[in-house]
Amino acid sequence: MILSAANANGRAQNPDPPLFQTPRIFASVRTSGTDCHNEVVNTATYPEGLVVANLVGNDSKPDVAVVNPATWNVSVLRNTGTWKATPLGIPCGLEPIAGSPFSIEDHIPVRDIDAVDMDADLDLDLVLPVYSLITSAFRVAILKNNGGTFGTPEFIDLPADMNSAVAVLVDDFNVDGRKDVVVAGSKTSGTQQKARAVLLRGLATSGYATTVFDVSPTFPTSSGTSLTKGDIRQPTIPGRLDVVMGTDANKMLVLINDPPQGNNIFLPSEQDSVGTQGIAFGKFKGQQLYAELAVGNASAFDEWKVFHANAVGDFTSTAITDDYRLWDGTHDATNPWGVAVGYFNPDKKADVVVACSTGWPCNTGEPTHGGVAVFVGKGDVGGTFLAPGALFCTDPNSNASPKPRYVKVSDMNQDGFDDIVVTNTDDGTVCVLLNAYLASGGY
Repeated sequence: MILSAANANGRAQNPDPPLFQTPRIFASVRTSGTDCHNEVVNTATYPEGLVVANLVGNDSKPDVAVVNPATWNVSVLRNTGTWKATPLGIPCGLEPIAGSPFSIEDHIPVRDIDAVDMDADLDLDLVLPVYSLITSAFRVAILKNNGGTFGTPEFIDLPADMNSAVAVLVDDFNVDGRKDVVVAGSKTSGTQQKARAVLLRGLATSGYATTVFDVSPTFPTSSGTSLTKGDIRQPTIPGRLDVVMGTDANKMLVLINDPPQGNNIFLPSEQDSVGTQGIAFGKFKGQQLYAELAVGNASAFDEWKVFHANAVGDFTSTAITDDYRLWDGTHDATNPWGVAVGYFNPDKKADVVVACSTGWPCNTGEPTHGGVAVFVGKGDVGGTFLAPGALFCTDPNSNASPKPRYVKVSDMNQDGFDDIVVTNTDDGTVCVLLNAYLASGGY
């Protein structure tokens, strides 16, 4: 199926020939059930967030960890590297590791997850927000990776007045050699719920120092929904990454990291946006010094947007945004959720993939499945994308809506081209869309 794109004024973007032609460029891979010879059974139960990284074997192959809130655990899927074809002609290259899924001791994982080496042992650990059934409080859980096995979790307490903790992001934000954690969520302010970001700064001895970034009283009723990191401006201190928190209101919280802000690390700035569940950094304009954001527009239900930053890290002062509609001429793809930026062809220009959990059917007469929309960046002065984009089913064998929600980009089969990994929340599967650029002989 083909999508169309329109700019902020409703005009169609330059109708160049689409680089992605269904189904020639991406091939769907169902990674659970009989399609994979039962190699990956019970991959996930109502899976939500995922992270793609080399978790097992130190073999450079990207593995997948998936959050399963309904069953209170995390699945870890090893990349076998074979991606062999099954009798149905569908390649399969993921399998659960021994002990998966991993429970988190009287805690419910919320939905997001990150992978980072927290203890300098060269193994990537899993970090995720959780809700304690014992204390009725939100915390951060760390599942330590011991050579490809995940044991008893460690916990970091979040402020007691948090009433949600949704997204997590880990990095050494102040470049002191210690990992810091940022959590997006909310607290109750009077009779309203207000978005909040929490910084857990790694200390030299042990433990973490907590800094809270609460939004102003005029900020709409909201919760933090998503986090992304990158250099917004041309940095004066390389390596100091900024953070943007998306919310379910028409605002975002931008945390500027350069110049440094002492122990607080970040200088917060509230900026206009759209309600979103997915947000990702990218540089879409040719010769652009400053970062841009790809944002799933949950407020409009059938589009995603690009916000362009200026020299001081303001994404909205120029009022320049580009809107891209998710539509195939007959049906709308709706409820854009996850957003990721990758490189799907050799032109080295950033492309965007958006997971839409509802909307169009995969085939005429079928239920509305939802799927992923791929937009190929042109890398031009305007930072526009080839239109129309291309739409791909994430589970063509499902008779019901798989409801794809979270999406990541990584070179799963190591052919030099980014592939797409997405969780199908309602049918309990993880879908891999392999980039078939080489197999198709190019465009």
